[in-house]
Amino acid sequence: MEEAQGAGSFSEADVPDEKTFNAARRQRMLEGVGQFAQKLRRFSSVIEVGLAGTLASEDEYPNDIDAVVFLDGFNELPDIARAARQMASVCNSWEVFVFTVDFKYLGRICHYKECRPRVACADKRCGTYPHIYELADFVFDPNQFFSSPFHLFWSRKEKSLWVARRERLHITHVRQYARLQSVKRICEDCGKEFVFSVAEQKHFSKNGWQPPKRCERCRDRRNFGEDMEGWQL
Repeated sequence: MEEAQGAGSFSEADVPDEKTFNAARRQRMLEGVGQFAQKLRRFSSVIEVGLAGTLASEDEYPNDIDAVVFLDGFNELPDIARAARQMASVCNSWEVFVFTVDFKYLGRICHYKECRPRVACADKRCGTYPHIYELADFVFDPNQFFSSPFHLFWSRKEKSLWVARRERLHITHVRQYARLQSVKRICEDCGKEFVFSVAEQKHFSKNGWQPPKRCERCRDRRNFGEDMEGWQL
């Protein structure tokens, strides 16, 4: 990770607003996916619902909602997809990974209500299963996926299907996520100190970007020019 002169880590107490904001965001995400799981109880084809990824761990800055659903039929997929899209009211970054009860990975619940010609869909399998899609460059790795932290909301099976799959794959260790801290950096343009928050670090990393060398104001000035000085924010 690139270090600017004067950069350093510091206590989360230095950025109480960020900590409070992310705690509230995490709670909203948990409530949203919990409500989704409860809605799925009324669908007989849904056998198990859980939560994977950073939100299922103790990470204070979860990336997104990664729900997991096991099905034994496809007739209720439109209703399941409708319930999934309602999570957007609390978090736009959500995914629902769908499996059959014999552990076949089907894909993810599509974010669109219906397929339309104007929507450029990169999924060549679109239409194989209703309301299911997959990212064009995504390769499903069961060992990677099922080593994720997991929280079980409910299951109609005596033994969780997620746990059963882990055992079949001989997975004994749960993946750990790096614990990040906000860091202070020195802007190359104005020389002032700015905070590179944990949320920003994850966003930059997810997009493959290098850490910023300039503060947000100087980045905006470079992107939008000096005219931004007159903007009313």
